[in-house]
Amino acid sequence: MKRVVSIVIVLVFLATALFAGTTFWLGGQAKQQYDDILRQASQSMYIHLANESYDRGFLRSKARTVVKIPDLGGRLGEDAQKEREDLVEFTLVHDIRHGPFSLGESSDGKRQPKPALAVIETGIEFSPRSQAKMKEILSELPEIASIKNHTTLSLAGHGETRLVIPPLHRTVGKDEKVAVNWQGLIANMAFTADLKGFTGSLSAPNLEALGDDAAIKMKGMASTFDTHEGISGLFLGDASFDLAHLEFAEKKKGQRRQFSMDGLKMRTSSQAMTDTVNYSMTVQIDQVMTNDTPYGPGGCELEVRKLDAATLAKLQHVFQELQAQFPQRSAQEINQMMVAKYAEILPELVKKSPEIEITRLTLKTTDGDFWGKAKIVFDGTNAAAISNPLFLLSAVTAHA
Repeated sequence: MKRVVSIVIVLVFLATALFAGTTFWLGGQAKQQYDDILRQASQSMYIHLANESYDRGFLRSKARTVVKIPDLGGRLGEDAQKEREDLVEFTLVHDIRHGPFSLGESSDGKRQPKPALAVIETGIEFSPRSQAKMKEILSELPEIASIKNHTTLSLAGHGETRLVIPPLHRTVGKDEKVAVNWQGLIANMAFTADLKGFTGSLSAPNLEALGDDAAIKMKGMASTFDTHEGISGLFLGDASFDLAHLEFAEKKKGQRRQFSMDGLKMRTSSQAMTDTVNYSMTVQIDQVMTNDTPYGPGGCELEVRKLDAATLAKLQHVFQELQAQFPQRSAQEINQMMVAKYAEILPELVKKSPEIEITRLTLKTTDGDFWGKAKIVFDGTNAAAISNPLFLLSAVTAHA
């Protein structure tokens, strides 16, 4: 009997030690994945992210990520520091529950124990300056500060994240009241362990904002994407955007202006072909109404073929370099540098003889139907022309 008890004690001890060791190791892996995600997201010039703190625990860790959305417009005539004043600054507060059995809420909104590297619940905390800027909005829409995002990291390293913004039915404003009726938003995204593949969707079924002098209505917004890192480090793939209805009406100085759009469908695709990239876009719309004049249905199909992948990657790298200089330079300086760099790289982009073609362009109007096609071909074999942007037109053939 004593032998049996001893064996049980040893097994329990080993199981506890194994669980503790696994949990500690997974905690380290969760931090590594957090750092990788932060590094990947920090490459955008439209949003700046920085780790403020990471307090690692045994079963649970806490992390804080500072997010700054810069004012890209800038204001000429002011010094660079004032010019770069951020539009919004806030902190993402992460509650990280380590695996192997994370008991926090998963990305599908359910609480259930399942093997995972970590489950992360993320909230938002605005900086004092942003709170001052958004004081009126936050006072009338306190739900903004309580939005949560849930991310699940699998044991293999890949993950999925889910953002749910709940419905909102409220009248805001003091002097000019606006009745807001929003049925919420749901966004889902899955990503690979190496952060080189992303798939996801977004949907917002209905939004209405009705005021005394203006009104906005939107129905059936949905978007999907499937992108991956491909040739030369470029992200390629497919995306879609649908909007069932959009309506805007304004009453000003006794005159009423109205615009509406129905049945918008947009599809884009970028694919690698050996050492080049092909891009296509299709846009279809059922009807556009400006005041009392209808247009549509209409559509456009655009194809861009044989873009040199290495040069596109170079453009991307130049863009990132300019982004790094953004805090120290004015918007005018950045624009001048960008134009100069693009002019320098443009001849390289056409060396594979790319083509730009509108294969279909149609629009029905009350005065008749419009249709057309157009194609532009660059002759990449004309080295003399493509080496000098001033003579680039001599290497172009176009017809419409």
